[in-house]
Amino acid sequence: MYQLREEDGCRWLFIATINQHREYYNAFAEKYTLRIKGEYAPELWDTVSGDIRPLAARCENGDTLVDVVLHTHDSLLLKLTAGRSQAEPEPERERIVVGNIGGKVEIELAEPNVVLLDMPEYRLNGGEWRANEEILKICDTLKNELHMDNAIARGAQPWLFEVEKETETVDLRYVIKSEVEIEPVSLALEDIEKCSVTFNGKAVDMTSTGKYVDDCIDVVTLGKLEKGENVIVISRAFGKVSTLESAYLLGDFGVDVKGRTVTVTAPVRELEFGDWTRQGLPFYGGSVTYKCRLGSQEKLSLMINHCEQPVCTVSVDGERRGTVAIAPYTVELGDLTGGEHLVEITAYGNRYNTFAALHSVDYACNWYGPHGWRTETTEWAYEYQIKKAGITAAPLLIKYE
Repeated sequence: MYQLREEDGCRWLFIATINQHREYYNAFAEKYTLRIKGEYAPELWDTVSGDIRPLAARCENGDTLVDVVLHTHDSLLLKLTAGRSQAEPEPERERIVVGNIGGKVEIELAEPNVVLLDMPEYRLNGGEWRANEEILKICDTLKNELHMDNAIARGAQPWLFEVEKETETVDLRYVIKSEVEIEPVSLALEDIEKCSVTFNGKAVDMTSTGKYVDDCIDVVTLGKLEKGENVIVISRAFGKVSTLESAYLLGDFGVDVKGRTVTVTAPVRELEFGDWTRQGLPFYGGSVTYKCRLGSQEKLSLMINHCEQPVCTVSVDGERRGTVAIAPYTVELGDLTGGEHLVEITAYGNRYNTFAALHSVDYACNWYGPHGWRTETTEWAYEYQIKKAGITAAPLLIKYE
């Protein structure tokens, strides 16, 4: 795809690749020759780095030919000035993989780990406890029982309705299994002013100690998570314009998910390169910094070409070296001689495994709305449908010759 514009004294040619490779993490370069009618001295205006530099070109039969190398996400912005290029062709470089950063590495989380709380036992107005159910299904069931219009489930927002007193009370009971003692842990929840909480039978101080991800989600301190079973009971007012939402257990711990069964485990201090949802971080949506140590090396580049996160940054001995977001997923590390060096790779988080429709198995759905969280029958599963996360293959060490 291209666009050609003419301005006083020059032309501008913009070219973008539109044929994305089936394999998203394609780091390979492809060579093209651009044929432009007329004789021009092309200048590359790099829209990523901001650099401007002349390009080598040759003229044949009144046309300008420019050899370029493009990766799958690349585009080109060329300024075309009448004349002939005097620039020399850039030498071709061969990319050689000399190793990788494998094995377990120390990691640092940017925020507390999280357990999604969305399938409690429940009761209405102090009645009998009912079996575990998904939180939105509970909300819909109770509104149906109370003959309340459930326009919110159809997409209406609470502020569209007149303020009505919430005259009912709903209790939500979460039983959390833990293999270890963890202190402290916290609870993040919405509508804190309408809620009271008990933790292992004791009332919780509902003073907010901060926010979790969203200004509408407050954090309260619970105290010590005991080894074995722990019980959180959230009681809240309920009415026509009420919505029941997931809550979140926060703390320095690991999490193991098997189907619909969730267990708190020991804190995560190390990771293998691979899916971090299988290594104690299934619901985690924050950033993770991998702390890798390299011995004395000649000048190298680092390629992170298999990563489920939106962007990574790389630093060496505390100095930022670059950002990895698009092909060829490569950062120059610089001179690594003179002993051991700390290479830190920060994989920035996304919130899918914390807030997305994790019970939907409608894999063909390509939009997001209330329906996505309220699928039924063959499009629904109580087992968590967690997506891969993290740097899923060991970064490669690259030399160019």
